[in-house]
Amino acid sequence: MSATLCSPDRTATVASYRCRVVEHSWVNQRYKYIRLEADAPIAGKTKPGQFYQLKCPTTETEQPFLLRPMSVYGAGPEDGRIEFLYNVTGVGTRAMASLPVDGHMEIVGPLGNTFTFSPDFRRILVVADPGGGARRGSGHHGAADPASRRSRRGHHRGDVGPYPR
Repeated sequence: MSATLCSPDRTATVASYRCRVVEHSWVNQRYKYIRLEADAPIAGKTKPGQFYQLKCPTTETEQPFLLRPMSVYGAGPEDGRIEFLYNVTGVGTRAMASLPVDGHMEIVGPLGNTFTFSPDFRRILVVADPGGGARRGSGHHGAADPASRRSRRGHHRGDVGPYPR
């Protein structure tokens, strides 16, 4: 497992990682949770609102071609760990759902814009798309612990729970 820098400029934190599947389980009939581990400190590099491109495996019945963009569901507490929550709907996510624990997956990131919380903020309004489903992942990463900008899983039991522990 290694990290390869894509560019030495401002995007120096964007890299390709070969990750080991640490945990992979069904949350309900539609959603799966996956926790990956890299040999690089990706949790500290990942900021709220960012995403990764995931290379889904090929299977006998599914041959996904393109990388799949996925919002980060959680990062840490170990520095090499990152989590995703995804809806199993198409060729790529069906193939991804077949990944076993101790299997491997290639990811590229972190990508996208981030946001910060100012210490001057007295109140924070979180607006969620009621039809959003797994798109809520990026909000969980920053909403659970805005002060440190790193979090464990956000727990919104009304979304898709129950969540793995």
